[in-house]
Amino acid sequence: MCWLMSTLVVGLCFSWGVGVAAMRAANAARSQALLQAAAAKVQASIQNNSVFQANPSLATTAAVFTGVFLDVRSSVVYGCFLAVFAFLFGLMRAYAPKLAFTSIFATIGQTMSHSALRTVCEQLERVEQAVAIQGEVMTAVQDGPVEGERTGIERLAPGQPLFLKMEGVKTLMTVVMKQLSATSGMLSLEFSVGKWSSDDVRDVIEPLGSVVARSLGLQSFSKLVWRTQELQREADDGPIRKPLHSMGLRRVVDVMPLIESATLELREAITAGAVAMRKNLDNINHRRWTKKADIDSQLRQELDGAYERLTTALKNFTQDGQDATRMQILGPFIALLHSEMTKIEQESLPFRSLFIAFVLGTNLVSLSESILKTMDVVRTTVGKRTKNRLWAPRGLRQIGKLFRVKGVGEDENGVALGENVGGQAIGEDGVEEAGTKDYKLDPDSRPPTNVLQMIMNKLHGLYQWCGTPEAIFGFKYAFVSVAIWIPAVVSTTAEREREIKRLADRNV
Repeated sequence: MCWLMSTLVVGLCFSWGVGVAAMRAANAARSQALLQAAAAKVQASIQNNSVFQANPSLATTAAVFTGVFLDVRSSVVYGCFLAVFAFLFGLMRAYAPKLAFTSIFATIGQTMSHSALRTVCEQLERVEQAVAIQGEVMTAVQDGPVEGERTGIERLAPGQPLFLKMEGVKTLMTVVMKQLSATSGMLSLEFSVGKWSSDDVRDVIEPLGSVVARSLGLQSFSKLVWRTQELQREADDGPIRKPLHSMGLRRVVDVMPLIESATLELREAITAGAVAMRKNLDNINHRRWTKKADIDSQLRQELDGAYERLTTALKNFTQDGQDATRMQILGPFIALLHSEMTKIEQESLPFRSLFIAFVLGTNLVSLSESILKTMDVVRTTVGKRTKNRLWAPRGLRQIGKLFRVKGVGEDENGVALGENVGGQAIGEDGVEEAGTKDYKLDPDSRPPTNVLQMIMNKLHGLYQWCGTPEAIFGFKYAFVSVAIWIPAVVSTTAEREREIKRLADRNV
């Protein structure tokens, strides 16, 4: 097992080293004029798309997958690297069957676990944005309307920058979470290096889905506030009801400072918890080969402190009695609830503002509970995983069966991995066996004596070698690798190739 793991690590190092060299050479060959034109196209797409405005990096990612940055010269250079080294790794697998894992993982490096953790960190950052937007909504409402400008509740109207920002974050979180959930099923099939295994990453993705879903529920607060404005406009046609709705609208504006102060501690604690988790996961993801005990310990303490802070804030908000912070919202309404009123006066009570306040409070409580569950998973795993190591997938036995179908390693007859164990006859009579034909030298021939004869002799030897099973396997290995890669770098098929891979990952 130690030998197997060693060959696997060597293969991963080969793949990373060759990949870095290939990308650097491809970037050096790239046309700067085409690169500038592609960058200008991306900037134009950001200005015309609200989702890209909320997260400009998504525009670059989308442009990459749709082939905007493709360059023929860059693709040719990278393709040459891929073909040459795939051929060499194929020969390694054919001539040294015991290095099969080195060959495989030199061709396909570790990517999924690293990418999944990075996506988790990005989602946590968007959760922070979703919570921060609620503070912007409260500030916008308290600003009040100014003549000639769209301020106050009008800033929450559809099509306004704040509304587009909220919708952009919402759309981005939903799409990314679907993609992350679809691809998480393949994490357990990958070898990875670092503190966390692929299964540890999957354990975080599951509660993260609940965090994202409850973060999206926060958007209902701004919609309800805007709906209050819509009701006011509808009441303009009814002069009798207009004063009542005006009072309800005024009370929404008046109660907003109370909502902001009552939820401030909880909102800040939620943000601190998300930030602490993101920092720890980002440190784990970027320090897979190094270890700094001081930084790890500091981040772990920060995570524990954020957990205690969120627990305390949630307890203060939800506890029974008048000391609960949520009771600050109910305070102005207590006198109205205990007073005697006529039926018309009861209908004019501004309970809509009270309902809106508690909708936000309920959503924040739900989000806090979900984040605490996620933090429990992160804290437990961080406490257990303190050292970097090589992690094998749980399905390693199933992977081993694939290699044992035709034998792993080299048997008595020197059969290579992937070769047929039983000799297969060829020809009509089936007398001669594959690879057993003997060549006899001409007794009258002489060894090469001049440069030209030596060159032709070497070419003849190369020609004969190209017909050996090992060389044929290497050629097939390189051809299939390049053939699978080509659709991803052709502008007409790049986007389609991405969709096919996404659907395949979803079906796993």
